[in-house]
Amino acid sequence: MKLIHYINATVYSIFFILSTSSFLSSGKTDFLILAHITLGILQPILALILLTYLGIISSFKKKLLAIYWLIVISFFVIITFISTLNLDSKLIFQCFSCLPALIATYFVYVTYKINIK
Repeated sequence: MKLIHYINATVYSIFFILSTSSFLSSGKTDFLILAHITLGILQPILALILLTYLGIISSFKKKLLAIYWLIVISFFVIITFISTLNLDSKLIFQCFSCLPALIATYFVYVTYKINIK
């Protein structure tokens, strides 16, 4: 389980560095989008792998993982629902652009807590 946390923390750190540099330079967003996609695919895969360890981890850590899944599923349901409405897509993007980063930050916390004995 340490490997899962280290992979997650490394990819998240790269994402955070690219986010910060992109914000400061107001330019190179190509790598930032690639980092978003990579993190968005990797974290649910890692969470699925963590589901195989449910018999080993404590009930508190199971609750943290369940909360993560609840947040992720809720996020996708809300985004899907809002995308069916005829709203300004730029406004929606601006309102919801920080949520994936917050979810990613929470998952780093979850893998950290699961990593601790």
